[in-house]
Amino acid sequence: MKQFNPISPHSTLLHFTFYILHFTFLLIPLSLKSQDTHLSQFYVAPMYYNPANLATSQGKTKVGIDYKSQWNSVSKPYLSQLAYFENKIIPKSFKQDWAGIGLILNNDKAGDINLHTIKALLVGSYHKGIIEDNKLFASFGASFGVVSKSFDASKLIFDNQWTQSGFDNSLANDEVLFNTSYLYTDFNAGTMLTYSPTNEISASLGGSLQNLNRPKETTFFESKNKIGVKKVLHGGVDFKIDEKLFFLPKFILVSQKKAKELIMGLNICYSMKETQLYFGVWDRAKSDIILMAGFEYDRLTMAFSYDVNYSKLNVATNYRGGFEISLTKKFGKKNERKVSAGKKTMPML
Repeated sequence: MKQFNPISPHSTLLHFTFYILHFTFLLIPLSLKSQDTHLSQFYVAPMYYNPANLATSQGKTKVGIDYKSQWNSVSKPYLSQLAYFENKIIPKSFKQDWAGIGLILNNDKAGDINLHTIKALLVGSYHKGIIEDNKLFASFGASFGVVSKSFDASKLIFDNQWTQSGFDNSLANDEVLFNTSYLYTDFNAGTMLTYSPTNEISASLGGSLQNLNRPKETTFFESKNKIGVKKVLHGGVDFKIDEKLFFLPKFILVSQKKAKELIMGLNICYSMKETQLYFGVWDRAKSDIILMAGFEYDRLTMAFSYDVNYSKLNVATNYRGGFEISLTKKFGKKNERKVSAGKKTMPML
């Protein structure tokens, strides 16, 4: 294959960035309230939102954990915990291509009724080089797993339990609960394009569909209620300004039935000899300003973020949203046969 020499790569990337930002700004006026697990640091574990993101980072193996607590100021805090593992698979017969396999574990508790969700997903991905040295490559991924949901029915409140003297939970609620726990399978798939005309610039655009099998979710009565397909669109452009400074703008748009969530913003990385420092500002549209700080040392990355709530709920929250902390460790050679972003000097976040 002839070597690819892009014409004015910076101009191409600027157009790419413009179209992404134009598209996302058009979507901001929509109602952006999501009732599902949503992480502020979506870029730390991107395979959770799109399995095509699996095994695209530097190094052969990556493990990580993420913990988020929110709404402590208005109710019982919503807690989300995420753990993941990914590993590149590079057979000798592959010239530019590679694959990945991974595992995602998610534990989520929400609200006064202790709505508890446990998710375990097996993830696989395949990355196809299109242009020499993988300056352009396409990624495909899928995940399949099991989801368990349960809640504490004794915490529910019904209108016929209210009396003139107040609430009395000893009264019969006369409601028939079909079940308080259920189990279903989950199937997700996604794709992504990554374009890196030089080692100083890298752009990506991808999307995924989750809950493709439309699993049934039944609680109060036996019905055919099905979970809606979750649609995810994400993208970003990473710029290496010089040997020490990197700009890493990204966005993610998640929609499911009438619920939508848009996060967009920027991380800045300042690289020293052995340590990289991260600072970021993000916006969850019509909801939160997200401030992030972190560091990377010896391929171990820790990041802390806080959501400053500015939605109409701030009367109750007093602008307090929630905090999130993540820890990631990468193993293996950085330049593993020069596949994926492993050949580049781009930082992780």
